[in-house]
Amino acid sequence: MKKIGVCVVGLGFVGGQAHAPSVNKIKNGNLVAVCDMNDKLATKYSTKYGCKKYLSVKEALKDPDIDAAVIAVPNPFHYQVAMEFIKAGKHILLEMPLGVDLKQTDKIIS
Repeated sequence: MKKIGVCVVGLGFVGGQAHAPSVNKIKNGNLVAVCDMNDKLATKYSTKYGCKKYLSVKEALKDPDIDAAVIAVPNPFHYQVAMEFIKAGKHILLEMPLGVDLKQTDKIIS
């Protein structure tokens, strides 16, 4: 079975130290990229995990190796980032809350 190329978006404590190292522990998981607008964090974790780094979601979405994203950005940005990956045909794992209101949550799950 093909490995699933995953990008972790948002490299705060949970994204960088919990989600990113967990991806390669999942059967058929492959951490191919990390994404954060903070270049220092993106460089730190791309070096640590031996993967590509992106400073924007738009940049990451151009990478054909990314099949899915683990979204660990601050809550107010969950909807925006999730919808960009969904519209690009990518799978997502989104931290809670899915959106800041029921309307956003309904759009994400539909």
